[in-house]
Amino acid sequence: MAAKKTENKFDFSALSIEDGLKELDEITAKMQDPNLPLEEAFALYEKGTALLSYVNGKVESVEAKVRVLKGDGTTAPFGNYDGGSGDDGSGEGGGSGSAGGADPNGFYGDDELPFA
Repeated sequence: MAAKKTENKFDFSALSIEDGLKELDEITAKMQDPNLPLEEAFALYEKGTALLSYVNGKVESVEAKVRVLKGDGTTAPFGNYDGGSGDDGSGEGGGSGSAGGADPNGFYGDDELPFA
């Protein structure tokens, strides 16, 4: 799906993340053509950087909605998970931050699951 350009702004609002990534791939392929005129290369670069910014924003929005299950059974927003300290700013929980062998990212080895 082609984006429309109005006053040097592109409107990608109808694009899904997948469609945006596909269009970025197409732009990249076009820009690799050594016979591409310079003006067209600049136009594609401008469109590609705007599209990349849009897609990154959409991905960040989705990540903000994803939640992870913490070791104590509560959830925390994706990216704010502290590895199980229980201190998510809600005043609940507590702990040392290294619950039962969790690595700094909060993942457990097969023999160290918090619910076994």
